[in-house]
Amino acid sequence: MIRHEDWYELSRLLTELAHSGPPVRYVPNTGNAGDALIASATWQLFDSLCITPRLSSLGAISGGDIAIYGGGGNLVPEYQDCAWFLKRCLAVGVARAIVLSHTVRGHEAVLQRLDERFTIVCRDSESLDWVRQTAPSALTVFAPDVALRLDVPALFGWCARRSNRVRFALDAIGSGWLPKYWRWRRQAARLRPVDGVLTVFRSDIEAVPTLVGARRHDLSDLYGSSFRSRLEADFVSRDFLKVLLQARKVYSNRLHVGIGAALLGKQVQLANNSYGKIAAVFEASLSEFGNVRFLDRPP
Repeated sequence: MIRHEDWYELSRLLTELAHSGPPVRYVPNTGNAGDALIASATWQLFDSLCITPRLSSLGAISGGDIAIYGGGGNLVPEYQDCAWFLKRCLAVGVARAIVLSHTVRGHEAVLQRLDERFTIVCRDSESLDWVRQTAPSALTVFAPDVALRLDVPALFGWCARRSNRVRFALDAIGSGWLPKYWRWRRQAARLRPVDGVLTVFRSDIEAVPTLVGARRHDLSDLYGSSFRSRLEADFVSRDFLKVLLQARKVYSNRLHVGIGAALLGKQVQLANNSYGKIAAVFEASLSEFGNVRFLDRPP
């Protein structure tokens, strides 16, 4: 399991920033249903530290703000959202900016421009080495993937409250994403373990050619969002975990399928993605879980 001290430096940094005076803005990482776990765990982290940031878009970040970008695997060549966040912070002149636990590869041009106002939190040693090499003026911190600190019973209890279910429905209707959510529920409900084993293979750009799944079976890829609603992140996370609860064993090359199953106490076998993210995170954190195994050569 993850040690309490692994979160100390990140918690200290967030608390220091939140009480330093300027407005604190939080931009969640745009992603799939697996990223909802990160978003939910991030809100729980904020709650534990008594931090109430303003949920924001990139365009809302202004000069003098403290800007926080949600954790994930977005600061790699395959994606641009986190890089756009950093460019926006540089352009408007923020007071401080922090990217929560990320895998980092590539993006040399923007990383080289970062100064001491920027903190990149890395969830594996390869990312730490890369950021220290390409952004020597920025601060680097190690912290595990934020989803690993998700309090699953608290999440399920929160979603079960009638008042929160009502708020969720009103938010989904008012924001226009209710049809997308119900489509996600129907598609996720079709996924069932076979002989107790749930297999989820990537169907996207990060898939290894020998382990490509059908999209209709790719649990994470069945939903996508910018997660600018905490309610959306929490209810999608609950649904995601409910699918995993049915299984005895989970076999996947989706990182957050593995993390969610590990948190639920399932037996997990993980294979790598295209650029080594899963191997790196396993080495940094998931290897501490007795129920998680990394397959160097998956069948």
